[in-house]
Amino acid sequence: MIGAGAGATVAGLIRSSTGGYQDAWLLAAALCLGAAAVVLTISKPRPVARKAAPGSHAWARTTAQTKVTLSRLSIS
Repeated sequence: MIGAGAGATVAGLIRSSTGGYQDAWLLAAALCLGAAAVVLTISKPRPVARKAAPGSHAWARTTAQTKVTLSRLSIS
């Protein structure tokens, strides 16, 4: 909201001094290109390695348990 108000004010001042909006549009375009260039330099955050909570692996089956379950179901 501050940018919109400031942009309108600056555009009005430019129109008053030059008699047209062309310089205001060029300034706005230059600012947009500059903002796009800054955004392109932002990198993705790196994933944080986290330790598993105690007991959180209790649901996971071992390979041996899986083989026993599959053999009971007659699946090889």
